[in-house]
Amino acid sequence: MWIKSLVFLGSSLVVGANAQAQDVFESARKGDIKQLKKLIELNRDTINKVNQMGFDPLMIACYRGQTKCALFLIKQGANVNRPSEEGSALQAACYQNNTKLAKMLVDKHAALNTQGPDGNTALMYAVLNQNLKLVKILVEAGSDLTKTNKDNQTAYSLAMSLANTEIQKLVKSHRELGYLDQGVLNIN
Repeated sequence: MWIKSLVFLGSSLVVGANAQAQDVFESARKGDIKQLKKLIELNRDTINKVNQMGFDPLMIACYRGQTKCALFLIKQGANVNRPSEEGSALQAACYQNNTKLAKMLVDKHAALNTQGPDGNTALMYAVLNQNLKLVKILVEAGSDLTKTNKDNQTAYSLAMSLANTEIQKLVKSHRELGYLDQGVLNIN
């Protein structure tokens, strides 16, 4: 009887831990900050869980446009630069064309030039979305215009292939000034 009770109790704890991990992803997806607070109080490491697709709660909040939730997660210690085969939180925000969230991540020192499985950077997504304000934020923060994706394209070449002359002008002016990776001036 005791053995059965211990086995049942042990399996309940495992099921409970798995349910808690699933809840953190669902809470991030929905932007349910109250539930996230409860889960983090139960287990501080919940914030760093990674689902089977390689996403953590912050990345999910960014992909779903849950700006308040993402800010809460960052304040709770979520890593804005957690490595992932799927890219970064900043890439997720830029992919979703969320300027406010991307700016917040840049201000929190998110890595600008992380590449996802396709080789695209946050700046490449901003260019493809033709979001002038976001392109400006990323370029002025020091995003690399010359990093290539798997199709051998750069943010610069992508900008030049679009009909958006404002974005073309912006990236041309920064390229001509010699701004490259992380805002370092290239004198060559």
